[in-house]
Amino acid sequence: MVNKRYILAVDGGATKTASIVYDVVSETVIGSGISGPSNLTSAGVKAASENIKRASGWALEMAGIEFKDLDGGIFGIAGVGDSRSLTETGKGIVKNVTGRDDFTVLNDGVGAYYLANLGEDGIVFAGGTGSVLFYQKNKELKRKGGWNWFVGDDGSASWMAKSGLNVGTMEYDNIYQEKVLVRSAEEYFSMEFHELIPYLEQHQDKALIAGFSRRVSSTARSGYKNALNVLHLSATYVSNAIKSAQVEIGTNKNISLVGGTYMAGDVYVSMIEKQLGTTPKIFFGYQVAVGALLYLMNINGMDISFPIRDKILRQFEETGVREKYSKLLNSF
Repeated sequence: MVNKRYILAVDGGATKTASIVYDVVSETVIGSGISGPSNLTSAGVKAASENIKRASGWALEMAGIEFKDLDGGIFGIAGVGDSRSLTETGKGIVKNVTGRDDFTVLNDGVGAYYLANLGEDGIVFAGGTGSVLFYQKNKELKRKGGWNWFVGDDGSASWMAKSGLNVGTMEYDNIYQEKVLVRSAEEYFSMEFHELIPYLEQHQDKALIAGFSRRVSSTARSGYKNALNVLHLSATYVSNAIKSAQVEIGTNKNISLVGGTYMAGDVYVSMIEKQLGTTPKIFFGYQVAVGALLYLMNINGMDISFPIRDKILRQFEETGVREKYSKLLNSF
């Protein structure tokens, strides 16, 4: 990327779309943005377009530049690469939003992997609204999981939320005497529990439902046994998935956990660490935009390294992006 200056990276998933603008010359993050979901399979074209436009627009506004001023751009969007039609849809959205067709468009998993490993062999379990495991051996990237939220996505926020709601049904039926998750669900969804379950079956708002996982985590941290069991089952799936990848690539590779579920705190992460017998590196979901940025830098011949990654992550945080992300989560 010789004689280039401003580059943009956008990461879009089922809960959030995050963006970062980087000044290559000063080696400084100069803009960030957060908006709602842009997963092509769950958000739809209209919502995805609006949220990509908002997130990138806010980052560019902070940087004081426009799309036409960019010397490079990359958009990692969930759904791209899953089929030819979704890939073309993603490219079309980016072209319509930016007015340009020279930006890189790919699956958001690439950014997640680059954030953790910079393209080196290793293992990444991405646990956000959905979940998927990526692992690489001899530069060949493979995946496990990531089916969909109806069947699969174990260990994800949506899986934790649905499991917590299932516990709630057993509380409501007095199979469990406590009513901890019944009350929590009624407060979160603003609806009586016996009305809530049929409503959610008819209105399957993935991001809204996944947001309930934070309530499941908070009741687990307070010591509620049935919520702790949900986290333990999730941790067991995550660790088993990682171990299955280790069988194929060896146990001496980097292991990272990437996604919003790890904001659940030490209770959940320590369960995974105990079952793995090691301490993985933790990254949060909004930080995947940095991984996409690093991938763009790499394919354009720029130097990248773990110290450079960590410097960019620190600068990204200094733009207030974590506060923006927390505010978005609290809106659900």
